[in-house]
Amino acid sequence: MVFNSIFFIFCFLPVFILIYYLVPGKLRNLLLFLGSLIFYAWGEPVYVILMLFSSIFNYYMGTELERLYYDDRKQKINLIFSIIINLAVLVFFKYYGFLLNTIGGIIGIHIPHPELSLPIGLSFYTFRNLSYLFDIYLSKVSAQRNFLTFSVYSTMFPYTSSNTMKQETVSPNSDSNILIAYFTMPEDVDDN
Repeated sequence: MVFNSIFFIFCFLPVFILIYYLVPGKLRNLLLFLGSLIFYAWGEPVYVILMLFSSIFNYYMGTELERLYYDDRKQKINLIFSIIINLAVLVFFKYYGFLLNTIGGIIGIHIPHPELSLPIGLSFYTFRNLSYLFDIYLSKVSAQRNFLTFSVYSTMFPYTSSNTMKQETVSPNSDSNILIAYFTMPEDVDDN
């Protein structure tokens, strides 16, 4: 699903916004998370599993980086491990076919492989999660303790599909700080 499609503009978005304002504040993060999963599943439902893996993995790595704050060596190892895993997933989906075709061309054989579509928003949520992990490593933010809050931050469809890569800055007003703070506002805010 893309933002300029008729279905998104006249069906998905109005229904989503209506439901968002009808549910109690304490359920809005759950709705944002489910809405994001539905949005991404529209392109290729199987890639929702990849997004869930990314959310679970990066949530866990964030808590580990914070837990290992006083052990610089282990913290660096965990950060490097999380970078490798995140980038390996990204590189696999972006360059899998290209690499196999190149290798096949070099050795002179055709390597059959299925064509994989690129998961919607993969680059965005990968770099967003890496930014979050760097912010924790640099002690700019604390690891989010609520998995749902982190998942909304990581997967929120309007942000990750905006077609622009935002330069992440490390500051007290970093993206991680601002958005996670927004998603952890008390439930009674904006509840009528």
